[in-house]
Amino acid sequence: MSSLSFALGSSVLGRPVASALALMLLVAAPLASQDDPALVARARAIHERVMTLDTHVDISPAAFRRDAANYVSGVERNQVDVPKMEAGGLDAAFLIVYTGQGRLDSAGYAGAYAAAMEKFAAIHRLTDSLAPNRVGLALTAEDARRIYASGRKVIMIGVENGYPIGTDITRVKQFA
Repeated sequence: MSSLSFALGSSVLGRPVASALALMLLVAAPLASQDDPALVARARAIHERVMTLDTHVDISPAAFRRDAANYVSGVERNQVDVPKMEAGGLDAAFLIVYTGQGRLDSAGYAGAYAAAMEKFAAIHRLTDSLAPNRVGLALTAEDARRIYASGRKVIMIGVENGYPIGTDITRVKQFA
């Protein structure tokens, strides 16, 4: 568990037990009885008072453009976007900077780095200019708590695959 996930689990959500209970209730509700209003009400009450978090949302930079359907207006092919987060009560999401691995040479590393930087830029465009009143970029657990308390959706960045680092270890710090 990452330190940010742990901090969210223990500070923002209250007790980790509440998070586990909410998950169990939401999973068990369809199995036990979708028609049990008391159980559904308990699950909804927990959902309303905790920060809900998706730890892995794949993205495409094309979904962050200004001139077409985008992450803010809604993109049908996306499983997650801001309107869907708002409609479904998803409070926070890790948007993933992923690059598939290719050749292990300078050209391959350069291409992967460029693709990763394009995804970082798309996420910053979302939080800085496309929807700053609806979402905020959290770089720390405290940022996540502050953004969540403001009523905006929390956007965090996850990096999957170290390929864009190439042979330049200073990129770890840059990506962080």
